[in-house]
Amino acid sequence: MIRAPFDALSPAGVVALLALCAVAGTGMGVVYFRSVRASARWLAEGGGGGWLLGLAALRLTLLAVGLLAVTRLGALPLLVAAAGIVMARGIVLRAVEREAP
Repeated sequence: MIRAPFDALSPAGVVALLALCAVAGTGMGVVYFRSVRASARWLAEGGGGGWLLGLAALRLTLLAVGLLAVTRLGALPLLVAAAGIVMARGIVLRAVEREAP
């Protein structure tokens, strides 16, 4: 039988691990979506250049590395981190709506 790495943890340890994954996913998502917002603003103001492509590659790489790190903990922590990323999208969109005149 295949066992998840957190099978040896107590129930409180599992809850703490999942909470940490949710916070990590939310943090990764906020950084990712704020970076998308900065790129969109720069592009809308007539900017361009190779740094936009570099920034896109950097944000995707950081997100992939973060998710790969969580993947080592198992499927449930990965799903929780992904839910944190989705939640971060809403957080950043609400912040952008508040900024708009």
